[in-house]
Amino acid sequence: MAFSRALAVSVAATAFLLGAEARAQGGVTLRARGLAGYTHERPEVLGTEHDLWTAIGPEMDFLVAEQRWQLRASYGVLGTFHTRNADELLQRLTLTSSYEVSRRTRLLLSAVASQSTISNLLLTQPTGSTPITALPLANANLGTVAATQGIEWDASPRLLFTQTAGGSYVTSLDEDVPLTSAFANAGIGLEYLWKNDALGGDLLGGIARVDTPPLPQTTFYTVTAAPRWRHDWSDRVSTSLSGGATLVMSPEADQAPFVTPYGRASVLYTLGETNADLSYAGGVQPNVLSGQLLRAHQVTLRAGTPLSEHERVFLSGSIGFLRGETIVLDDTVQPPDFDAFLSDVDVSWLATDHLSVFGRYQFFGQFGGPGAQFLREALIFGITVATRPPDGIRIPTQFAQRVDRGDAAARR
Repeated sequence: MAFSRALAVSVAATAFLLGAEARAQGGVTLRARGLAGYTHERPEVLGTEHDLWTAIGPEMDFLVAEQRWQLRASYGVLGTFHTRNADELLQRLTLTSSYEVSRRTRLLLSAVASQSTISNLLLTQPTGSTPITALPLANANLGTVAATQGIEWDASPRLLFTQTAGGSYVTSLDEDVPLTSAFANAGIGLEYLWKNDALGGDLLGGIARVDTPPLPQTTFYTVTAAPRWRHDWSDRVSTSLSGGATLVMSPEADQAPFVTPYGRASVLYTLGETNADLSYAGGVQPNVLSGQLLRAHQVTLRAGTPLSEHERVFLSGSIGFLRGETIVLDDTVQPPDFDAFLSDVDVSWLATDHLSVFGRYQFFGQFGGPGAQFLREALIFGITVATRPPDGIRIPTQFAQRVDRGDAAARR
């Protein structure tokens, strides 16, 4: 209840601070969403094997769009009513903003606060951000706060400096599911630019504090150094490649620090409203849903494209695979490795400027590891009614991959 009250207070403060200016810009949109779906799961981990459900809820969206800065704040509530599982309530507040501080400096800020069960979180996340990771044994009701920040500065026409920071805090709101985790990271990068290439490196640091009784509370520190190369192959295709090493240590564990490989790779395709990003991530990463630090290899394809611009029909989806192991630095028994699979596809139709409908199929599979081994499928249909037409403004949450920054608006 305390988390819900804090979330409600933050919503009221956001509305008070932004409402007047947003109304002056004509950027207030009210929406009502209705969903219906079927979920099949075996064995029963997040719910019963077969479940029919419906969901309904309002959403409020503020938008301020000036020439050199944009800010969007949205708050939504969704009540889900099940035929065989317990009813659920989701609340989510999101803030995204982009600022051109000067002709040579750009700033990105984003934050999210939510209250949701794990089951509802999987069903309501956009297809472009559905998590691929190990899930815990229970359908816990989680309170989550996360924020990211980034600065990009053109030190000279050929020299680019970047600084990033982020953090998240997750706690279980159920007394019978003890879980608290906090993760924070910060990094700096420097690149030398040519017409189609950028060559440089990143220095990253992180801290993770996890508390999952009956296991002892543990703190991890990570330091990563990695060279980076980006290249624009054409006006549609670009790649990014980085590789290095991560040092992992803990002041509370008996085991000595160790070094593990770190790698990132991406192939990005953009053409108008069509984009596709095939990416690989290898190394140490946090699992905010289970409060663990993982050593993982993950391959993901996320894409979106209009099926018919004239009829305003759009397709988006994510396909991914993750193989991971839980990092343990003391005498605790090492959990086995696990594999996670995700397939999430959405087709939406903007029937009118104020009405949209969609259909979505989601598959999640998990085998081995510290959580349950299970398969989960969901079929979802939904309708959204809005007081205003879509504004078409995309506020990025990460900096462009392309050297020429041609994909800046598509990086969300």
